Amino acid sequence: MAVAEEFATLDQISNGHAVAGLGMGYRSNEYDAFGISMDDRVKRYEESVEILRRLWSNETVDFEGEHFTIKGESIGIPPVQDGGPPIWVGAGVHKTGARRAAALGDAWIVPPHAEPEKLRSILAFYAEERERLGRGPAQEVVVRREMVLDDDPEKALEVGLHFRGENTRKYAEFEAPDKTDSYRHLKGDAGLKSVADKSYLFTDATTAIAQLKELEEIGITHVILRMQWYDLPQDRMLATLEKFKNEVLPAFS
Repeated sequence: MAVAEEFATLDQISNGHAVAGLGMGYRSNEYDAFGISMDDRVKRYEESVEILRRLWSNETVDFEGEHFTIKGESIGIPPVQDGGPPIWVGAGVHKTGARRAAALGDAWIVPPHAEPEKLRSILAFYAEERERLGRGPAQEVVVRREMVLDDDPEKALEVGLHFRGENTRKYAEFEAPDKTDSYRHLKGDAGLKSVADKSYLFTDATTAIAQLKELEEIGITHVILRMQWYDLPQDRMLATLEKFKNEVLPAFS
């Protein structure tokens, strides 16, 4: 109820421009903090999405599921968008993630480590799944990317590898998803560089434009950029942001 009302309020404030980005989570320590079993996460997620959509319909809702029960409830403020904000599903770059996004979401937020060749194949599978479910083509296709910009691409790569790597190592101190000292797709510094070379935008503005154009050619409509990690100096992030605004963004306006 609270999540539905918060997004409906945001939709009112933004005059119908809110987007609900929903991820299922994958770290057991975060579930433990709420006293919830990881084994229940898929069904909880599916029920939550259904409840949100029904509450955003501006009707009184009765719902009885495995994890949630609602009787005669409605939200106090309706969303501006008919049916509520579009739901962008965050899920991994694999067939299970593609199926979940195809079934539940208006768009799929693909993680940042998905290289262009992998994107082509998995997005084709995603499109087939949407067609199989009778949902038709997705209007929005979304991917995340990490970004550091500098006039010297080698410098940008050096900065990006260092601070993105430190972020990964710090995050993994709490609990790595695969019980190792890093993420599954970032096996140490060599693994990080391999991912960065293929997927991240640690480079100069001209090359970043070319890489973003390639994503556009694949069919990506939105790119969610992260330009800062927990220990990256603020002025370094602002330099990337300024360069993106002045040198990269105009190529897509």
